[in-house]
Amino acid sequence: MKNLILLLTLAGCLLASCKKSGEPDEKDKSYPEERPLQAYFQNSGLDQNIEEFPDMRDTELGLRFTPKVKGKITAVTVRLPQSSTSVRVTIWNATTKHVLRTIIVPTVVAAEEVIQTFDALSIEPGTNYAISIRSDNWYHREKSPRAAIAYPINAGNFLIQGYGWGSGSGQTFPDEDTFDYYTGEAGFIFQQMP
Repeated sequence: MKNLILLLTLAGCLLASCKKSGEPDEKDKSYPEERPLQAYFQNSGLDQNIEEFPDMRDTELGLRFTPKVKGKITAVTVRLPQSSTSVRVTIWNATTKHVLRTIIVPTVVAAEEVIQTFDALSIEPGTNYAISIRSDNWYHREKSPRAAIAYPINAGNFLIQGYGWGSGSGQTFPDEDTFDYYTGEAGFIFQQMP
């Protein structure tokens, strides 16, 4: 009788430790693509008032963010009110202000979102990053009425830490913070990794 109980206990432990047939390993699991810029607009109220600002001076317009999970950025998205060529988008380490990737979007058609893919850039949870666009035309967004934005903003697997801008002719980190509007429209497509 003791042997039977021992045998049944052992068999039960073995069955419990086995994974179900057809169940993917964690490393093979796939996650849906994410676009945190749209969640940021919705969760901050910046989808309430949108104006076009054409023919302005060249400015670096950027958003700081921190991922909650490990993953990779596979593309950038750009939307501008005027058609433009050779639009520069930069992904930065926001703590060191070091450029991680520069992407040139060859052509942006007015008011249409353009997706520019590139070799994936791995990003780590808890690290501060920024994405910026260099442009002389942009969309200006604010809450109704022009109320302050309380950062951080939860945007899915990201915390949006703030918006900033930088002037000058070079590739300038956008560190002039503004808390009551957002300008530009450069986002990214993110893929979580196991």
